[in-house]
Formats: sequence, structure tokens, C-alpha cells
Amino acid sequence: MNYKNTFTNFTQLLGKSPTDFAVAKEKRHLTHAVECRDGRVSFPVVLNGVSTSFIPEQVLAIQLNKLKEITECAIGSKVVDVVINVPTYYTDAERRSVLDASKIAGLNCVKLVNDLTAVGTAYGFYSTDLPPVDRPPKVVCFVSVGYSTTQISICAFNTGKMKVLATVCDAFLGGRDFDRKLFDKFASDFQQQYKIKEPLSVKATIRLLQECEKLKKAMSANSSELPINVECLAEERDLANKMKRTDFEEMCSDLVQRFQDLLTRCLDTAKLKAEDVHSVELIGGSSRIPMLKNAILSVFKQEGRTSLNADEAVARGCAFQAAICSPAFKVRDFSVVEPCLYPIVLQVDREEGGDQCMQTEEIDGAVAIQSKDMCIEVFPHLHPIPSSRQIVLSRRGILTLEARYADKDALPNQNVSIGTFKIGNPSETFTEPRKIRLKVRMNTHGIFNISQAQLVEEYEKEVEVTVPEDGPKADGSGNAKAEVNAPSNGDVGNQQPAEVNSESTPNAEPDSTSPKKKTVTKKKFTKYHDLSIDVNNMQLSTKQLNEFCEVEANLIQQDKMERERVNAKNAVEEYVYDIRSKIQGPLSPFLTPAESESLLRMLDATEEWLYGEGEEVTRQVYVEKLTELKSKSDPVVHRANEHLNRPMIVENFNRSIMHIKKVLDSLSAGEPTYDHLTPEQVSQLKEMIVQYEGWLHQQMTQQNSRPQTADPVVKVSEIMSQQKAFESTCHPIINTPKPAPPTQTDGPATQNSDQSNNMNNNTKEDNNPKTCHSNKNAKNEENMDLD
Repeated sequence: MNYKNTFTNFTQLLGKSPTDFAVAKEKRHLTHAVECRDGRVSFPVVLNGVSTSFIPEQVLAIQLNKLKEITECAIGSKVVDVVINVPTYYTDAERRSVLDASKIAGLNCVKLVNDLTAVGTAYGFYSTDLPPVDRPPKVVCFVSVGYSTTQISICAFNTGKMKVLATVCDAFLGGRDFDRKLFDKFASDFQQQYKIKEPLSVKATIRLLQECEKLKKAMSANSSELPINVECLAEERDLANKMKRTDFEEMCSDLVQRFQDLLTRCLDTAKLKAEDVHSVELIGGSSRIPMLKNAILSVFKQEGRTSLNADEAVARGCAFQAAICSPAFKVRDFSVVEPCLYPIVLQVDREEGGDQCMQTEEIDGAVAIQSKDMCIEVFPHLHPIPSSRQIVLSRRGILTLEARYADKDALPNQNVSIGTFKIGNPSETFTEPRKIRLKVRMNTHGIFNISQAQLVEEYEKEVEVTVPEDGPKADGSGNAKAEVNAPSNGDVGNQQPAEVNSESTPNAEPDSTSPKKKTVTKKKFTKYHDLSIDVNNMQLSTKQLNEFCEVEANLIQQDKMERERVNAKNAVEEYVYDIRSKIQGPLSPFLTPAESESLLRMLDATEEWLYGEGEEVTRQVYVEKLTELKSKSDPVVHRANEHLNRPMIVENFNRSIMHIKKVLDSLSAGEPTYDHLTPEQVSQLKEMIVQYEGWLHQQMTQQNSRPQTADPVVKVSEIMSQQKAFESTCHPIINTPKPAPPTQTDGPATQNSDQSNNMNNNTKEDNNPKTCHSNKNAKNEENMDLD
């Protein structure tokens, strides 16, 4: 294993800075180095002999490209739009990193789906016993214990509907932590036994961890004492030890307690009791560990179920989500309501002398919060997403906000900052505070963003209104309330216009005789001007994305060239083995001893070259080497093929000649089949037989006198060509159709036939009385005199 150039667990480092404590915790599980590059984690590698580095987003893009290649080969079409699953605990920065990776891979991610949301989708689609919407929901807990993480979610199901009630996660609790417990125990015993002070090497660590994982799986199915053996682990010493399941469970008691605390916290967050949960579904490879199953039994008072595919449930759920998002598929309605896992606040920089009041509204207009503090919670814990809210602030100049996570302890890392947003043009300032309206949104990916910023401009404008003569008096001054005509410049009024007090019915015509008056009144209007938003977060810039896309394209091209090079090398190696076996087998009669020795010597030299100097040469060199080998061996192969195919081709030619001879024999015997052929045609057939039969006999006589090691006198292709020429001349002659028989002149036979026809006609008329009667009437009419 080339561990220095092999990336593992890179998804745990997406969107993180090198100083994050999560990176430090993850390093102990990594076999490759970790560096800092432009404020991001990067992995140094050696690629084609050149030292370079990749950030986790690039590595994920490489993996996505491979998955895209596999999928395109399976479905036979291009893949562009995808749904990608992410761990439920991913923060804003990590989710943006996944989107960046999909862009680098040339994919359009239509949705990021949380792992447990995908599992719930697969469960809801397949379940047929869900209660209707007007009944209490079916509550199911999903427990996912993977290689490095644990995720637990409680969901409520109704027909066509799923709501996530609570989700808790531990990004640093998984199957590898149980492997590490075994590793620490066996490594410590091994070092004490052989007095080894230095820690195990990376390769030894990988080998021992692999054996520990195998032992863990074996103990999950067997409670007896099981052995573990690793040969030449360090200093040519072998590791040999044993472990019981009870001892293993005692070693991992702290991990089990962490897992049990997660289960209890999930119930508390959902405000449910254990008896409220209908069932517990287990997914993930590490969910098969017996001690974790016992913890589930102790908390939920029921055993976990395995009705879902533990390894494919997330993929199935993503497939359903992709079908829901795609217009090409029609699926039954299934809505998903997810909560905001971490509360988000907006922190606003203070402005001297400005009105710091903020007002938050839902999109439907209902006021939710009013605060004079400079930090406001816009999306509280478990707030449904996707969701949008509006915020109105007062500001003279540029507005700077920072979106942050409110609960630092709930995060899987220390990065509480989501991003900073600068709103407005720095060159524009106002003497008086102006209102700014912001639209903040948690989108379907679970990503926070300020999607819109507008400057609110309020002003008064004189509007001319028409007041009827008999309009009602609004007050003692005699001013009447009238309907205000909406201006045509797109301005929005702040209040509803008063209705005209009219007694008219809908179909009544206006009274043209009543006098009307016009008056001018002032009305308040509001205009909204879009403001620029400058965002600073962990997402890659357009320039960086373009650079990484170019690097990815170069890597794909290099992979393609390498595949072609390896295929060319394999072709040379395969040809060497194939021809060598044939020279010593079916090709040996067609080779002289000198030719055989020369070819075998060349093949041996080529094989030695392949595993020596020719190990890493270019594709063109392999192509030239294969061409050189074929130039020496193809004549021998050609002789063998000619010898193998010649008898059948000659037999076909002789059969064709014999067929024409039989035609001539039938003519000589006086048979009428071909008696229509002219003497010229018969003469031409005889000439063709003499010409081509003589040529074939001459060529076969010369060929049979030559040894098999010599090149053939005549090729199979030449014989086939001569046969085609022979048949193209003779077959049109013998297939000439016979002429039609001559037409006979009128004679006794014709007269007899006419008489018989007349007799038949008379018989028909006699048998048909209607016909006879009509004929008589016709004769009578002919004899009648007309005036």
C-alpha cells in the first residue's frame, strides 16, 4: 500500500482550517501528511515524480469523477445533475465545500441530502403501514454507526410526509474507535513483551489495525476467546495474542457510554419517551456490534431492527430524492420537513449615532422578533428548513454583518463563523439613517445566505383624486375621503386607499349629470433599491474553482494517457506469450529451425525489456515494439492461415465448376431445362470451364510441391477472386429465363371454344327467368313503333 500517496478520511477535513481542533483529532487516524495551504487543510503528494498538494475539495472531486465514470458506463449516458449525501452534522462551511467539489467534478448538485434524511426517505417510500395525515404519526428512530461517525435521528411519519423531530451526532465516535481500543491494547502488550520502545511504523500500524478490525467483527458473532496473529510486525517479531468479547466490552465502556448518552439526548430533544418510539432502525456497519445493540435495548426498551439495508439505505434515499427533484420521473408525493441543527445568529457592527433597531419578519409578514441588541437569532434550534426571513435595519453607510453559530459546544469543530456580509456601496453615505431590508435564507442544502438586500426609500407625493359632489364628509373641515388612483411609476403605497362611498350597483351606469370635483392630496410611497452584497466565507472563489477545474481536467487526461500506455504495454506482453506458445505448438510446421530460434530469441529479449528498461516508456514505444514483433511473426501466421483455409476454398471453387459442367451435361443429354441457351452461350461456358479449371489445377500442382515453411504460391484471397470472376460470368448465362411460348392463330379450336361459350351463355339465360323475360321485353320494345 502506497500510504503516502493514499488519501483516507478526507471528508472529515472538508471546510476546516489547519488550526481547528477537529483536524488535530483526525490526524491520529491519518497515514499521510497534512499541511496548510491558503488557510485550508492540504495533503502533500508526489504525482508523476513532482511534489504537489491537494485540498480535500479536490480529493472529493476526484472521487466524484470516478463515481461519475462508473455510472456513465452503467447507464450509457452522461451524468450531470446529481444528489449528494452529507453527514447530518455538517456545518455551513463543510456543505459549501461539497458543492465546490461537485463543481470541480463538472457536476450540478441539485440537492445536498443529510444521511439520515435519505434513510428516512427510503423508509417512508417503502412503508405501507403509515397512518394518514389526520392520525398521530408513526415515530421511528434511525441509528447510524459508521466507520468514523455516529448519527441518530427521530422522525415522525404519516402517509406521504416525514418530519425530523430531533437529530444528534458525534463526529468522532465510530467503528474505528473500537478498532483503536484493540490496537492500543495489542501494541502495548507487544512492545512490553519484546522491550520495544519506539512506536510502530506506519505500515505496521496499518497491518495491525486491519487485523483488529477483523477480530472485532469475529467477536461480534462469537463470545469465546479468539486469537490475533500478525507476522513480522516490528523488528522481525510476530504478534500473537487473544481477546474475549467480555474483555473487549469492558475496554470500550467509555465509548458505549458516549453512545448511550447520544440516545438519551435525542429522546430529550424530541421531547419523547421511550414508549413513544414505534421502532429503532439500525444502519451502518458498526451498528452490528453487540454492546451497541444492548445500549439501544436499555434506552428504548426494544431491540433495534435491521429491516433496512445497512450499507445501501442512504444511497436508496438519495435515489428517491433525485427522482423527486428530476422532471423526468413521476413519483408519489412525499414531503420532508427538516430542522436547523445549529442555531444561527446575525451580529451587526455598531454605527455611532445610528438607530440600531432591528426588526425580523417571516416572509409572510408576521413580526417575529424586535430587538435593539446588535445580535439577533434568525434561525433558532430545530427551526424548519428550507426557510426565509426578513430583517429591517437602519443605517447611514455600509452595513457589515457576521453570521455565526450560537452554540459553540454543539458544533463538531471550532469554526463558529459562517461568513461576513458587507452590504451597500462604500462611496454612498447618508446624513440620516436609512432603512435596509434583508432577506436571509436557509436553502435546501442547509446553507445560510443573505439572498437579497434592498434600500427602503419612503417619500411623499401629491396625487390628484376625483371627489363626487355628494361624497361623504370625512371630518368637520369638509374634506372628503376618496379612492386614490395608483400611480403609474411602480411606486408602492404604504396604506390602503379609502373606498368611494357610492350607492351604485355593479351594473349601474354613472350619473353624467352629477358634478365632480378634483383635489390634490399627499400620499406616502415606498421604493426599494437593490444593494450589492459582498460575501466572505469558506467557499472557493471563482478563480480558485477555475484553477482546480483545470487541474482536474489535466488529471483526467493524464489518467486517459496512462490507461492507453498500460493497454499498449499489456498488448505487447500478451502478444509475446501468445506467439511463443504458438511457435512451440500449431505454428511449428510452418517455421524453419532458424526462423523458430530467431523468433524465440526476439520474444525472450522483448520480455526481458518489458520488465527492465521498458517498464515506464511511452505508449508510442510499445506500439513500435509490437509492430516490430508482428513484422517478424506475421508471415508465419499467414502461412498457417493459408494452409488451414485453402482446402475449403479450393473445394468451393471445384464445386462451382462442377455445377457448370452438370449444366452442359444436361444439354448434351437433351434435357429441356437449359435447351433455350444459344450456341454462343454454351460455347462461352465451355471456355470458362477450360480456363478456370486449368488455372486452379496449375496453381494447386505448384502449391502442393512446395514445403509448408515456404510462402504460398497462390493466396486464398486470389482463389476466391477467381471463383467470383468465374461465377459472375457463368451464372448470368445459366440463369437466363426461357422465352415465352408463341401465340396461336385462329382455327378450329378457336371456333369450337366460341361455340361452347355461346352454349354456356344460352344455358345461363334459360336458367334465369328474369333475364329471359327482360330480354323478351327488350325485343318487343325494339319492334314497337314510336310516334
